[in-house]
Amino acid sequence: MPIIEEGRLIFNFPTDNVIKYDETDFYNEFRKERNGIKAIDFIYITQIINWLIEVKDYRKVKKTIKGELREFEPIEVLPSELSDAVSQKVFDTLEGINIAQNESLSDIYSFSQDFSQREKIKVVLHLEQDIIYERFRRIDPADILQSLKGSLRKIDVNPYVIDCNTLSTKLEINWSVQTK
Repeated sequence: MPIIEEGRLIFNFPTDNVIKYDETDFYNEFRKERNGIKAIDFIYITQIINWLIEVKDYRKVKKTIKGELREFEPIEVLPSELSDAVSQKVFDTLEGINIAQNESLSDIYSFSQDFSQREKIKVVLHLEQDIIYERFRRIDPADILQSLKGSLRKIDVNPYVIDCNTLSTKLEINWSVQTK
């Protein structure tokens, strides 16, 4: 059962058919050739579904600066740009996987061949936010979901925006996530 860490989250997948795509040798070489290309965090393959999983953790981080404990928000993508960033990563990742299918020396060649055997693609944005913001969220998952549905409609008409609390509500999802 593979355990993969992404930031302050721990993902447990029931099978080995998962890669951290943005850390593969293929992606790193591909990124050098195509300046500005992006990657989804995980690709997970089940019997009938290719899962593209992007992780965003907007929970505050505590750091000590000059002896004083402070809280910071680790923002790599602004909330207003989140949907567009995820969509771009999905399209770029699919392009990369398509190219990897033709490169037999690639470290993800067999994985990309396996990916091509399935027709269904599901996109998941795993979005964590501080519980203190539950009532007054800066990022409304429903807004992000609506935007993703529009931009990804040719790939996945019903993408998921989930967190650790809502993960179990999606019956198709068979992995688990824990916070550090």
